[in-house]
Amino acid sequence: KSAASASTAAGWHLASRLYRFPQQPLPLDAVSRSHRHLVSAGYLRSGSVPGTFALCPLLCRSLDKLIYLIHDSMSQLGAQRVTLPMLGSAAMWHKTGRWDALGSEMFRLTDREDRQLCLQPTHEEEVTRLVSMTAQLPLRSLPLLVYQLHWKFRDEPRPKYGLLRARDFHADDACARNTYDQVLKLYSSLLGDTLGLPWIRAVASSGCMGGIESCEFHVLTKPGEDRIVRCADCNEPCRNSEGGRIALPNCLSPAACRAEFLTGLEVGHCFILGSDRYPAAFGLRLIDQNHHRQREQRLLSMACYGIGVSRLLAACAEVASTDTALRWPLAVAPYQLAVVSPKAGAREPRLSTETMAELVQALGDAEFNPDAPLVDDRDQLTIGTRIRDHRLWGLPCSLVVKASVDGGISCEFVDNYQPDRQSERATVASAAEAVAIARTFIASISLK
Repeated sequence: KSAASASTAAGWHLASRLYRFPQQPLPLDAVSRSHRHLVSAGYLRSGSVPGTFALCPLLCRSLDKLIYLIHDSMSQLGAQRVTLPMLGSAAMWHKTGRWDALGSEMFRLTDREDRQLCLQPTHEEEVTRLVSMTAQLPLRSLPLLVYQLHWKFRDEPRPKYGLLRARDFHADDACARNTYDQVLKLYSSLLGDTLGLPWIRAVASSGCMGGIESCEFHVLTKPGEDRIVRCADCNEPCRNSEGGRIALPNCLSPAACRAEFLTGLEVGHCFILGSDRYPAAFGLRLIDQNHHRQREQRLLSMACYGIGVSRLLAACAEVASTDTALRWPLAVAPYQLAVVSPKAGAREPRLSTETMAELVQALGDAEFNPDAPLVDDRDQLTIGTRIRDHRLWGLPCSLVVKASVDGGISCEFVDNYQPDRQSERATVASAAEAVAIARTFIASISLK
């Protein structure tokens, strides 16, 4: 069997079959790092409408990884996943008064029965309606935390920076009152610990969402359009869209605070909504049973949490990349490792199909395995040419494998994020040894 047919049977990810677009001139509006690099590397193409995009396979794989991280984090909080309709009725939005409040930002349409509908830019009304359909919500069922990962649409007046400000975007929504602090910790851990992004949490206005209080999560990056004012003494931050000097609500000495201004890109917003707007509009009540065993109905208190998943992914590329090279935090790189064998006809001995299959299987060859490698089977190209492609695609590590004279595996590990770093070489007796070294080498790759 040929190497290609054997790898297909094993479920490998092959560079020769990777659906990519040829190089093309950059769009005139590609002024941010992430937009330029994602277009150049074949991750992203503009849609037929300004502010919309086609996400190509490499970017979809990174998006799937980020979604998996969010799913895993939400499940640890006991959250339950739902999928809510993209279409919403005007009547439902009129109940909370937001049909008029959102204005031109909302895409509106009429169906064949002349019913007014919208492409829902957010889902507080829809999820409140869903939960209120439960006739009796017992106290013991709380906190009820439901979430969804879905596409949203907003008629963004100034779409720019690629996925950083688009008209359609992938987002995570969650609703529950008693898990506010837990979700804030989850978002903080995702941005800082998992993705390694510079971020800040700021007190913010609740706007047309309403509620008691809210806070925003910002990634600190140049294309951000929000100004964050922070006290230089106690680091207390507050969003300041107007650019003027404002008192920081939790500052240790607000009268004498020394304000400094930061530029942030909003990627998440969390609200404590209370019970006045959404639960009251939909009659969302719980059944409480006091010590006299009398049943009492009370309006449910609500909170909601949102994180822009596709925007966060673009922020990862924006922050991690350099002006000349696309890079990713390791957790969301489409492939952490690309496996390369010598060019066909070269003098270097190639691994047998069986040994290559064993190596890739040990690395993780399942379709949705985040550790699965890209097998660069384009053996009509030199090793150097393929590694240059790996750098263009933003893949952190290339592994060059050959057969050693003693029947083992000769490995060379290349750090594509630090081209000046000396590659590491090793000769191992088994695929398991090669995988162990690969994992250690990938973990040592730094974005600094």
